[in-house]
Amino acid sequence: MIESPSAATYQSPRPQTESWLLLPVGGAPQTIFVSIVFDGTSLKAGFSLTQTGTPFTDGIKWQCDPEYGLCLNFVFRESSLGTIKSIETPVPAAGFWASKAAIPAPLGGFNQQGCTQNVLGNYDFTVNIQPPSGPAIRVDPKIVVTPLTA
Repeated sequence: MIESPSAATYQSPRPQTESWLLLPVGGAPQTIFVSIVFDGTSLKAGFSLTQTGTPFTDGIKWQCDPEYGLCLNFVFRESSLGTIKSIETPVPAAGFWASKAAIPAPLGGFNQQGCTQNVLGNYDFTVNIQPPSGPAIRVDPKIVVTPLTA
């Protein structure tokens, strides 16, 4: 009996679990707390809806509201792992825009604002982190706008 040789297969590496901050539907601005998270090998940006909430590191998901865009107020959390310097969008911005960062934040305010249109898609952005020593780190999460489900 002649056997065929086995073909080698390659499995694309995928994260064990995805870590998305799910935003509520609606037209109200959302305050997003941005922290620095160490995942065992590198620093990442974490996003949560409260100061003490679980930080989600892949980015933000929002179900598209047909009447409103998404407006975000980013508050950069203090950390011994470093300082969040800014959130930046690609130039030219494509679907997600961010204001200039304010470091430190105004009293009772936020460090930066951002907004995206209510159009389905993936919107890339960069979080710039300065560790206590060494070069700055650029982390690339995204905002995913999904259809509104019933």
